[in-house]
Amino acid sequence: MGSVHVDSQIPRHKQGTKKNMNLALQRMRNDVFILSQVKVPYKEGTLQHSGAQKQVADLHHRVSYGENGAEDYAGYQHRGARADGSHVVRNYTTAGTGKDYLEESGLVISGKAVRYFQQAAGGAV
Repeated sequence: MGSVHVDSQIPRHKQGTKKNMNLALQRMRNDVFILSQVKVPYKEGTLQHSGAQKQVADLHHRVSYGENGAEDYAGYQHRGARADGSHVVRNYTTAGTGKDYLEESGLVISGKAVRYFQQAAGGAV
């Protein structure tokens, strides 16, 4: 009787899939960051320049504002109100900017998620 040799390609495909997912998430993170930069309020410019994007771990990416000591101000500008609700921002100083700048950018990009994953996998768009 002959012997059968099985050469499993599963680990290689698993690693390739993870790489493609990370690539797609990296592109999405970058585009969210770019869109949010346009919408972030910037009378002084400190909030806009505090924006950061990074890969925290595999399949875990982050875009944030105000991590360098301006957390309270960044949250205030993003919510459009103080945490206790005592003061609401009625008018932002720059046209086209306003509250929920990061969330809105994330929603726009997540609506195109399938395209990002198709491109990363080398499929048709």
